[in-house]
Amino acid sequence: MRTPDWSEVEAFCRIDGWEEVAVGRSPDHRYYRLVLDDGTVLETRISHSSKKTMSQGRWRAILRDQLGVSDEDFWKSLRDKRPVERPSGPPLEEEIEQIPLWAAELLTARLGMSLAAIAQLGRDRAIELARETWAKPTT
Repeated sequence: MRTPDWSEVEAFCRIDGWEEVAVGRSPDHRYYRLVLDDGTVLETRISHSSKKTMSQGRWRAILRDQLGVSDEDFWKSLRDKRPVERPSGPPLEEEIEQIPLWAAELLTARLGMSLAAIAQLGRDRAIELARETWAKPTT
């Protein structure tokens, strides 16, 4: 997966209709906000280091948690110079948040759950259930 540099993320925000907000939290970043039709508020920050890129893991988190778009829709918006239609397309398989191995192994070993059943829980619930299971004494 190609990761953008910060100038590309900023260009996306401008194309997608994000508003630059003066927050003053950090002189190293610019802050942007987008209010979706359903009232959801998205916020992101852009580094002044415009030509720096980021790791794939960080990029996936920014797509999911801040921009609310798929990698494909991000690049399409930049290429076509058009805002993203929301809701954005489903995330690519590699963008799906992974359940940590330790949680899957614990749920398999202690509860006898299949990997498919664990995947259906989703990341947050799988971690929560793994922690609850781990806290209980084994018999």
